[in-house]
Amino acid sequence: MKYAYSFDETGAYDCGYTSVQAAIEAARKEVEIDAEDGLKDVNIVYVGKVATKEPEFDGWSVIETMQDYMDNETGGVSTDEGYLDGVSAEQLDKLECIMKDSVKRWSKEAEINVTVTIVTDIKKYDLQTGRELHE
Repeated sequence: MKYAYSFDETGAYDCGYTSVQAAIEAARKEVEIDAEDGLKDVNIVYVGKVATKEPEFDGWSVIETMQDYMDNETGGVSTDEGYLDGVSAEQLDKLECIMKDSVKRWSKEAEINVTVTIVTDIKKYDLQTGRELHE
């Protein structure tokens, strides 16, 4: 688990600390270094857990898109014939795995990051004592 801190609950977080206390200590050092830049009066730090979110893939959405497309292209004939209605749970799982692998490969080749890093479970701390503050 990694932790991050910020002096503003909704602001940018400095990530990568191994514990809440390590994040608070880094915040203290930042205040000492940047005291001239307006941080000398900072008394509160926000610390949260760092989480990386990866895209999820919904195979049924893909199947439904294909069904809608074919329905439009065939004037309803595909619907009448039950186009892709018999897809099993196992086949759907396989489709989702293939989609996930394809996006990973594409993002690597295109050098595009498809993940998002967020900070969750944010708590407010007294910068000097390191104690959690409850409102």
